[in-house]
Amino acid sequence: TVGNGTLESFAVWYNAGTINGVVGDAGNDGTAISYTWTPTINTTWYHVGYTFNDASNSQAIYINGAQVATNTTTKTIGYDTKAFTLGTEYENNVLNFFFAGSIDEARFSNTDRSTQWISTEYNNQNSPSTFSATGAEGAASATLDLGISYNVNVAGNYSNNGSYSVT
Repeated sequence: TVGNGTLESFAVWYNAGTINGVVGDAGNDGTAISYTWTPTINTTWYHVGYTFNDASNSQAIYINGAQVATNTTTKTIGYDTKAFTLGTEYENNVLNFFFAGSIDEARFSNTDRSTQWISTEYNNQNSPSTFSATGAEGAASATLDLGISYNVNVAGNYSNNGSYSVT
């Protein structure tokens, strides 16, 4: 909340089958964004994202890495001296509207994240073992041509199965 009443700096909330997001300032809230959604409660993990871009006035909601809603607002996020809250909000200077669920790995950024970034974050968290793969260690070789002589210290564990040169 920004100010002493019921206005939001920014908020994301779920109510009656709709996930919502909004930004606002001490004057009023901007245009809210909403998406009708009925998650399976207590049995499924979901990745939920909300982005706001002040320069383009755009906001978006993402569920499981996919953009599901977008619109615009003419507001800029307003700030005050209240502490940042997660899972609740200040309403007339009293903590209220407590989230009845679990929140895991909440992330906040002062940069508007792209659709691709949010999709990657979802894929990385949803199935880390299939998101990336590692193979057997292979032979390594490198050439560093500095054009002048340097003393180079190399530390670590390695086996000399190949040729290593520094010039």
